[in-house]
Amino acid sequence: MSSLHALKREKENENIHGNRTQASSGMRAQDQGQPSSSKPKLLYRFGDVKDGQVCAPAIVRRVLEEEGWKEAREGQRWNLFWKSGRFGVGEYDRDRACDQRLNHFAKSGQICTKDSLVRIMRRNKATHGKVYDFVPETFLLPNEYNKFVKAYTETRDDDRELWICKPTDLSRGQKIFVMRDLRELVYDCSSVIQRYVKNPLLVGGYKFDLRIYVLVTSVHPLRVHLFEDGLCRFGTVPYEAHHSNVYAHLTNFAINKNSPTYDTCKEVIGPHNKWTLRRLGEYLRSSGVPMEEVMIKVKALVVLSLINLPAIVPKSSSPTCFELFGFDVILDEKLKPWLLEVNTSPALGVDCFEDEDVKEPLIRDLLSAIEFSGLEHKECGRERRRKRPWSRGAGAEAGARMASAGADGFRLSDAGKYRQIFPFNQNTEDLARELDLARDPVPAVRKVISELRQWKKEALRDVRQGR
Repeated sequence: MSSLHALKREKENENIHGNRTQASSGMRAQDQGQPSSSKPKLLYRFGDVKDGQVCAPAIVRRVLEEEGWKEAREGQRWNLFWKSGRFGVGEYDRDRACDQRLNHFAKSGQICTKDSLVRIMRRNKATHGKVYDFVPETFLLPNEYNKFVKAYTETRDDDRELWICKPTDLSRGQKIFVMRDLRELVYDCSSVIQRYVKNPLLVGGYKFDLRIYVLVTSVHPLRVHLFEDGLCRFGTVPYEAHHSNVYAHLTNFAINKNSPTYDTCKEVIGPHNKWTLRRLGEYLRSSGVPMEEVMIKVKALVVLSLINLPAIVPKSSSPTCFELFGFDVILDEKLKPWLLEVNTSPALGVDCFEDEDVKEPLIRDLLSAIEFSGLEHKECGRERRRKRPWSRGAGAEAGARMASAGADGFRLSDAGKYRQIFPFNQNTEDLARELDLARDPVPAVRKVISELRQWKKEALRDVRQGR
C-alpha cells in the first residue's frame, strides 16, 4: 500500500475512533441524566443464511455499526432488512411501517437477469428506435441458436470478431468464456451470447470496464441516483484483438485474481486490476479524453435502462423499498458507452484499497439517501395512511438538504456522493408521476426520451464550452 493510502487509512481510523469517543460521551451524559443528542436507535436484520449462519457483506455490517445501528434480535422489530438474494413474495406483501426498508423491489430482478434484460431492451429499441442502440447484439441460447449461427456466419471471415458467452443467472464471472470459432461454443445451461465490442478504449494497452453504482429510492414515482465514484476493472494481460486470452478480454475480478500477472506492476495501471472511477477520470482528462462528456452519456444510458421499472414493479410492494444496482459499462474508442449487464446486489466484498475507498462511502451515503425516520411505529402507520409512502426522494418535500436545480422550482435530492439523475427537471418530475399512473407507459416514455435528448444536448454543449 502506498504512503498516500496509508495516511488516508490512518485519517479514517482517527475519524472512526473520534466518532466512537463522541458516542461514548453521549452515552455517559445520558446515564447521568443529561440531555443527549444521539440518534434514535435503529435496528438492522440480514436475511442471507449459509451453512446455518446469517451472513452479510462485512462492509455493510461495519458501516451500520459505526453509524450507531444495532442488529435486531429474533422477533424484534427492525428498520432495515438487507438481503443479497431476493425477498419472497410474502415478505413484500407484509404490512410495513414507513421507517422499515427492504433493499430490493419486487420483480426488479427482471432487468438484472441477462436474458430478461435483452428482451426488455429489444422491445424498447423496437418501440423507441436507435436511442436504445447501446446494448451489443445478443442472442439467447438455446432458443436463438440458429439466429446466432446466421449472424456468426456473416462475419466469420473477420478475425477480430469475438463473442462472449455468459450463463443467464450466474455472476462473478462464473462460466463466462470468449470464443472465435463456432466449434468452441459449449454450454450446459441457459445462456446469452453477445457480440464483442470492437475497438474498446484502452488504458496503457489494457482493456477495462466500469462498475457504475445506481440507487433507486422510489419506483412509484421513479427516483434514480447515481453514485459519483465507482470502479474501473482491467484485464491483466495486454489487449490483443486477434488473441483469445481470457485475462485480456474479461475484466471480472473473480477471473483476473487467478491471472499469473495479477500482482505484477503493469504499465500505467500498476498491480492488481482495479482503479476508482475518480482515478480513471483524472487519467483520461490528463490524456485529453473528456470524462465529463462520457459521464453525461452514461447517465442517459442509466435513465433509459431504468425507465421501465414503474411498469415492472408492483405498486403494492414498493413503498418502503430501495435498491442498489451495479451497471457494467464498457467504452469503445469513440467514447460510446455500451451496457453489458445490470447487477442486483453488486459485489460489496473488499479485496483491495480501491474497494474500500469506493464501497465504504457507497454504503454510508446510501443510509443518508434513504434517510430513516425515527418515528414510532403507530405514528408512522398514521402518517403512511395520511400521506404518500415516505422516502428520501419521494417528492417536493424531500428534506432540507435538497439542492436547487433551477429557477422553475424543481429540486434535486442529493446525499453525499449520490446525485439524482431522474427526475432532472420539472418536466421529468411531472412525467415521473405520469409514468406512475399510466396504463400504457409508451407515450410517457417517449416524452422522457425527448426531455433526455434535450438535457444531453445542452449538457454536452455546456461542457464543451467550458461552463
